[in-house]
Amino acid sequence: AREAGEAARWAGVSSSSDWRGLVRNYSAVAKGERSKGTAGRYVVAFATDYGLGNRVNIVVSSLALAIATGRALAVVWPRRDCRKFKKDNCDPTSIDDLFERREVSWATNKYIADAVVQCRRDFEKHQRSGKRWVMSDSNDRKQVLEMAEADPSSWRARDRVLCAWGYYYWGYGPLSCNRVVRHECPSMPQSPWHVFGALQNYLLLPTRTVRERVDAALRDRPCDLGVHLRKTDHDGRPDAKWLAWVADALGEESRPRSVFVAADHQSSRTRAEIEKLVRARKHTLIKIAGMHHSRDTRDAIKDALADNYLLSACAAILPAGSGSSTFHDMAVARAAWEQSWPPNATERFFFRPASKGPNRPVIAPTFCSDFLNVTAPPDLPPAGHADDYSRRRLPSWRTATLSSV
Repeated sequence: AREAGEAARWAGVSSSSDWRGLVRNYSAVAKGERSKGTAGRYVVAFATDYGLGNRVNIVVSSLALAIATGRALAVVWPRRDCRKFKKDNCDPTSIDDLFERREVSWATNKYIADAVVQCRRDFEKHQRSGKRWVMSDSNDRKQVLEMAEADPSSWRARDRVLCAWGYYYWGYGPLSCNRVVRHECPSMPQSPWHVFGALQNYLLLPTRTVRERVDAALRDRPCDLGVHLRKTDHDGRPDAKWLAWVADALGEESRPRSVFVAADHQSSRTRAEIEKLVRARKHTLIKIAGMHHSRDTRDAIKDALADNYLLSACAAILPAGSGSSTFHDMAVARAAWEQSWPPNATERFFFRPASKGPNRPVIAPTFCSDFLNVTAPPDLPPAGHADDYSRRRLPSWRTATLSSV
């Protein structure tokens, strides 16, 4: 019944003038480009900015660009041994260790091998020319603005292979932020968070191992509050403000709630105190059994991915705003899409805390809000109070199939 409901939601969508049709038809476009051999056009995503959130975000941003410009997608996602590099700049997984392919291939091939080698050399030398790269300067706000105004069908048409890397995740310039696309696809959600979440679900299905870890933790119960902690311990002490935020979000009502806390290894003390608070108030903790809080092994990265999918299963997520991390923001985007968050929910995540600086949003949906004139007051609370929680069970990734996009 749930699968039928998901299919019915998009029944009758076939026109490319509808943004869902544009996305659903992309698999045929990508296959067509791949079939052209040396004439095929590609966006090659270099997922070499380490941290799981960074890597996923560059891939999804490249997908957005590929859809908007009618190119095939290829992904370079190198393994990097954590025993030889700094812990913050390593990841021992490949993309195929974490995700299963649906109908869109992300494989490189012999037709783009020379271009990939050249782009890799550029990257290693820190020389990204405008000829081969989508953006030669990843912080070039002016170029992103130009992409938001350009006609994607003719943008960089003479460049057969474009390599993609960057911190602003510029791919939203020519898709969800682009005024031409929005004019032609009026049904595209106003919130770029929804678009970003939909593209994640379209391209990336977690492997069976990750799905089983999520299932085992949820056990068919809803999650009311998800908390993401990153580098919150200070001198071995927990961060007291986080305890206050969680207490405020849970409210004073006696109704039991389910809470999930995702934390890195630099937040273990804060996590322990939050979990103690949740238990003291007779709420339920959702936990992954045998969780690894590190980046050292493939199992640890799989646990981190399961963490992220559990976060996106929660009706409310702390912290609000953008800039906590790309890991946090990718979960917010998926939750916005899967749970059909209303505007007042997504607006909490459009602003960036003053401490993070006003002009460097971490993820493209927030950056895109500059173009769409979407703002949120800086004094928004970090999450809703008890009355704001929804007990509706969100569609899980098990039913968020390609047909649901």
